Amino acid sequence: MVQHFRSNALVTGWICTALGAAISITIPDAFGMMIAFPLGTAGIILLILGFRSDPEERVNIDSMRAWQPEEGPMREAGRVMYRIDTLLDPPIRSTIKCGGCGKVEWIDGGKPPSYTCPHCSTTLWEEE
Repeated sequence: MVQHFRSNALVTGWICTALGAAISITIPDAFGMMIAFPLGTAGIILLILGFRSDPEERVNIDSMRAWQPEEGPMREAGRVMYRIDTLLDPPIRSTIKCGGCGKVEWIDGGKPPSYTCPHCSTTLWEEE
């Protein structure tokens, strides 16, 4: 089976249709039409096939909800480092990764106004 058929068919279809239109405008004689007509027709057929085909990737909601960044310290940048990833679909949950110790914590809701890492007691941020 061809990998990424939908994406390839859509991109190729748009390119063939655009080239066919450009050739028919720039070369208006019979030779130009001999090239432009099959190219444009092939582009339209590829677009129809691309739009009708199934998407390649199916999103697994459970694996998306279970994803979290890898634990491990972040590279040093001369200041406190942290990473926040928030799942926007209900229930809204966030992961906070401390750059110093590299531990990942789950919290309910979005980014809190302040956060101190429970593992290394580093204050990651504090809103004024």
